Amino acid sequence: MIPYIIFFLNLGTLINRSAEYAMDFGYQMEMAAILFLAQYLDEKQKPHKLIFSFVAIFLGVIYGARATILGYVIFIALYMIWKNQMTLKKGFLICVGIIGVILYNSRTFMIFLYNYISSMGLHSRTLYLIASGDVLAADTARQERIWPVLNEVLKNSSIFKLYGAYGDRYFLNAHYPYAHSIIYEMLITFGKLLGGIILICIFINFITIILKDKTKGGLMTLIFGSFSICRLMISRFLVHFQSADL
Repeated sequence: MIPYIIFFLNLGTLINRSAEYAMDFGYQMEMAAILFLAQYLDEKQKPHKLIFSFVAIFLGVIYGARATILGYVIFIALYMIWKNQMTLKKGFLICVGIIGVILYNSRTFMIFLYNYISSMGLHSRTLYLIASGDVLAADTARQERIWPVLNEVLKNSSIFKLYGAYGDRYFLNAHYPYAHSIIYEMLITFGKLLGGIILICIFINFITIILKDKTKGGLMTLIFGSFSICRLMISRFLVHFQSADL
């Protein structure tokens, strides 16, 4: 019931708005998409859940944050590790993923998709960036003004130095007011020593659950962990991805 509520409430906001981009809309649709997908994979005879999942993630990506697709992909990858046996459903998702990657990397297809959606009176900032081949430009421009500053702060701080809650905002200007990364926020808030220990503990606990907890509780941790990972860390990932690729 919960993914339906999230999906249709956000669908209503999409119909009634004029903006081409809304970060919160994308992440809320990602949450619905992951929940639908988890139900499809974990329950028998639920093909309609997969359809809802695909629609939710598609809308979330083209009208919200681009990072939503990575949270979705990470959930699929971690679910296959969590439930380490191949099934027809998993095989189907792998095939769909391969097709999706091929289409995403086809400028011809993405331009066609953008023009088709635009011809219906709908406009997507994200789809425009993908079709133009400039999808990472906004992230790079933002991070060039954030990461060097915070890197310098940590470099010049002792391992015991902590700046407290919202410490990262003290060093950034009003236009780019926060770190866009849970790692930097934790290290600056709690210090490199304590913050590093907390991050390591979170990582170890999450991996332990993936490998050992095969209950519904473990699945819920997987769902919310996948949803949170990209929202909290995606800006840093995109910068490294682009640097390595170029």
